[in-house]
Amino acid sequence: MDEFLIRRTAGRMTAAPSRCPDPDTLAWALEGDAGPEILQHVAACPLCSAVRDDFARLVQAAGACPEMPALLGAVLSGESHPHFALCAGCAEITKIRREEAGALLDLLEAQTRLRVGLATTALLAAIVRRHAALGAAAQGRVHRSREEWLGRSAARPRRLSWAPFGQDEDTYVVRLGDEPARAVNQGKQAAEQTGSASAVPTPALITFKTHEPHLEIDSAVWASLGIKPGEDYRWSVSALRQGRALDTRSGVIRFISDDEDRAVSAEEAAIREMPAQRRLLGLAGLYSSASLFWEACDVLGQYLRRNPQVAVAHLLLARVCEDMERVQEAARAIGQANRVLAAT
Repeated sequence: MDEFLIRRTAGRMTAAPSRCPDPDTLAWALEGDAGPEILQHVAACPLCSAVRDDFARLVQAAGACPEMPALLGAVLSGESHPHFALCAGCAEITKIRREEAGALLDLLEAQTRLRVGLATTALLAAIVRRHAALGAAAQGRVHRSREEWLGRSAARPRRLSWAPFGQDEDTYVVRLGDEPARAVNQGKQAAEQTGSASAVPTPALITFKTHEPHLEIDSAVWASLGIKPGEDYRWSVSALRQGRALDTRSGVIRFISDDEDRAVSAEEAAIREMPAQRRLLGLAGLYSSASLFWEACDVLGQYLRRNPQVAVAHLLLARVCEDMERVQEAARAIGQANRVLAAT
């Protein structure tokens, strides 16, 4: 029995290397010019797979991995390539759902066209690991955030927009302070230090009524307000139903300049030429880069109504809400993204 075991062990030790491809064949396999049988052997053989891993690291260091649009395109077309079998990083990317690959590709194409920087890599990382989380700063504020907070956002000259409250409201009352929010905050700090309530300036308000979740201020009224581009102003929106007040939410708004508005409008014109899905993601990226967060939320909402099972859009919405400091809404969007990812 001992002799049998010794012979069998010796046979295994001598047989294993003999089944490995010779160095030249292995080199061809690593460079993508080999049949599936050799690739299967490389995947199963500890010796050859170690060589493969070293080769993959060298390839990645040399930048030989396909560009991200090519990788995502391969997911959409179902194309296979020997590189995917050799490179663990690319292999993980090729496992994502077609819906996510399509949305990421649209996003990449849109941001390339518009020269808008978006955190596509962070979105891809969350999708590959099938889990997303709030940023560290937002996590620290999640228990202190208020749901009625409109957040911080920029707006175009003379225009204001917000999301419907979802309480069957039929009217909105919008109040815009003509004192910069910074001055009000400074007054509050002075009052706290002196104990004098009179130290807090009370901003004069202009009030608008509208039946839609947006409004455009008349040119003459706008000129009379003397709004300064780049300054932070307080504003609030009250929702009413049949004249009865339901809810009031407040925030901080900053109006961009006319020149900035013209630049955004020029980019919008270019986006109109894109296909529908890409157009919405392109607009979301454009508005987000200009801090027009409420407009970004609007187009992402349109996209999600058409594509509720695309985690990319939920993750983009979460990022916009984080930038607005609307942490509760960001957490809800992250939760929805994780539900979509967990179901795949």
